[in-house]
Amino acid sequence: MATKPPPPAEKKEDVPVWKRMGLAAPEQLLFWVPHEYLDFNAPQYVFPEANTGRCLFACTVFSHRMFDEDNVPTNSLGKARRLVINVKDHWGNNAEIAVFGNVFEWKSAIGKHALYLYAETDFFNKTLQIRKALQIDPSQLGSIVPIYKGIPGRVKAQTVSNAITGSLPLLEKAGQLLLQKSGLSADAFERLTGYPSPHALLLALHAPNSVLEGEEALAITRALCVQTLVKAAQANKVKRHVPTSAIPIQDETLQTLLSALPYTLTQDQQTAIREIVADLRSARPMNRLLAGDVGTGKTLVFLVPLVAAYLAGARVAVMTANQLLVEQALRELAEYFPDVPAFQVKPGIRELPNAILVGTTSVIGAVARTKGGLDFVITDEAHKFSVAQKQALVDEHTNLLEATATAIPRTLAVVQFGGMDVSLLRQCPVEKDIVSRIVLEHEKDRLLEFVKRVAAAGKQTAIVYAAVSTGSEAKSIEANASKWAKHFPGQVAIAHGQMLEAEKQEALRQMRDKEKRILVASTVIEVGITLASLGCLIVVNAELFGVAQLHQLRGRVSRYGGKGYFFLYLPKPVIDDNEEDATYGKTAADRTMKRLQLLVDHSNGFDLAEKDAELRGVGDLTSAGSSQHGKTAFLFRNLKVGIHELKKAMATAGLEADVVAFLELARKQQWIDV
Repeated sequence: MATKPPPPAEKKEDVPVWKRMGLAAPEQLLFWVPHEYLDFNAPQYVFPEANTGRCLFACTVFSHRMFDEDNVPTNSLGKARRLVINVKDHWGNNAEIAVFGNVFEWKSAIGKHALYLYAETDFFNKTLQIRKALQIDPSQLGSIVPIYKGIPGRVKAQTVSNAITGSLPLLEKAGQLLLQKSGLSADAFERLTGYPSPHALLLALHAPNSVLEGEEALAITRALCVQTLVKAAQANKVKRHVPTSAIPIQDETLQTLLSALPYTLTQDQQTAIREIVADLRSARPMNRLLAGDVGTGKTLVFLVPLVAAYLAGARVAVMTANQLLVEQALRELAEYFPDVPAFQVKPGIRELPNAILVGTTSVIGAVARTKGGLDFVITDEAHKFSVAQKQALVDEHTNLLEATATAIPRTLAVVQFGGMDVSLLRQCPVEKDIVSRIVLEHEKDRLLEFVKRVAAAGKQTAIVYAAVSTGSEAKSIEANASKWAKHFPGQVAIAHGQMLEAEKQEALRQMRDKEKRILVASTVIEVGITLASLGCLIVVNAELFGVAQLHQLRGRVSRYGGKGYFFLYLPKPVIDDNEEDATYGKTAADRTMKRLQLLVDHSNGFDLAEKDAELRGVGDLTSAGSSQHGKTAFLFRNLKVGIHELKKAMATAGLEADVVAFLELARKQQWIDV
């Protein structure tokens, strides 16, 4: 029987915009929030004074010049890499619009006589320059225009704007969906927001009569979103009474395990262990997040209750994000608790011994193939696992501890992780002095000489690149390793995710045993990897990494205390390569440099996370919440909420009884700047 041929693949232009934006229905376009409103009611007919901000004005095009990548004049738009458009205002004053890179979007402007621009001006070589220019269609004059962000690489901002305008007839349907998602009645919605109906709020959000009306709708939207997040977290915090979840851990057993440790635990570690053990003894299944700053001893904190639970007769397991963390957990179990059996769960295993189970996602299949569920599960680096993967390990009675080395502030953790109880580790068992700084291309020779001095002093250096394969954004790790080998012959080890597991383990062993001085690696070493002699780490193309990831990499340096060095190397100037940011005058390069400067200014992970949230806004909970935890998510998309708004709402709701006391203690201890 002949098989039916598969349907032809959809062309990009045939796929509705709402689908390309990852939305479930066209009415959800109206949940995509503007980030500002522009008043196009009254354009100026004279160029604005330099450095006085952006405004709307009219001008006339009278000539243009184009240059190729070698700065040679050209008449070909396809070859042009720089475009200079000469314009006049209605008083005859001259100015230039300089366009770099993608000049094709200004093709229509070249052929026009009159232009309406939303832009700012300044002087360069005594010539008035028009900067960050947004072209305005004459049809938009006399209106208030909401400005939306697109999705870089997927949907342009203008495409989003057009799609939202086209979806305005779906206001009532979107309003009904908003009531459903918020869990509010129509009367409660009106009392809370002051709008007679949800679609009235959406209309004010997307088609306001004034900038003030739009901004007020935006503020109400943000408040509604915060309240819904807090309500969801409150609902998720309710615990079930399941007597079989209780694990009878004895005080004597716990004390014996603690006394076997080679050093005294910090106060934070002791508190976290007490909180975890209390949960395990309870008749309510544990649902706790253990968040620790890098170097605060997170692994030891969860290993002690894990071993105690095993000795009390519980079936226990640890699921880690990668094989390197599996090996490290097994080493630490063997070092601290040599008499307790531990078993590495590998793919395809059919029989599980009576031991502490440690593995990657292979633990899921192994447990499913055996009878009886787990009593206590720890997911190490919780954000690496999906909701389905974690749920596959958890029965009704199972105690779950999600551990992460990401320093997430308590307020964000409670909301993002759906009302979970939270234990925080802030104190480092050893004293560190890590110098962090940004290094530019002209300083590369000095950086090389510094690495040579580090090696001469008996310390090791890791150089982290953003990509592995040749032809990707960063040069291949293998190619860069060969360059480092010219300066350090026979002293370079390589580790990246495309290597065989045995090869990675061998590279890290060479570093641990000090057979090599230089490690050229990908972010495979980001979390949990301990190299005792690593005194320096360089991140190449640091602008490609997030703040949390960079802080994790910094945490590999001087793991056992002392002086260390962390360099953010930028081989090329950071440019405004994000079209959405550049189009609307939000300077991506400036914001990137501010983000990297946070690493230089702040060494405490929780402080850093708060500052990063202040800089970017709390807008990542939707993606993190839906894909990783599935418990709380924003009602609206593309919305940034200030962390102070979440703190205030949580304190008011009583979600955390200790939030005010915690913040006061944080001020006194100078943990965070609040």
